[in-house]
Amino acid sequence: MLAHKAEEEGIACAEHIANGHGHVNYGAIPSVIYTHPEVAWVGKTEEELKKEGVKYSIGSFPFAANSRAKTNGFFFFFFFFLMGFENLIFLFIFFLF
Repeated sequence: MLAHKAEEEGIACAEHIANGHGHVNYGAIPSVIYTHPEVAWVGKTEEELKKEGVKYSIGSFPFAANSRAKTNGFFFFFFFFLMGFENLIFLFIFFLF
């Protein structure tokens, strides 16, 4: 998303001015397609994790638990995620809403 990317690049620019180096983790910046339904994702895909040999678990969660879904009547959409075994962090999150 443009605002997230711009903010991270602004921080990296300030770090570069202050310290001589800055870093932006583009893999942590969410992407979105504004269609109906909307699609958004962040992180590495399942294929990328397989190539890197990362162990992960697949999960999903119904979007019906979200207040936006309830308001708009989107009870059949979901969150899809890949969770790392070793460090217990989300490696990939996909939203369809």
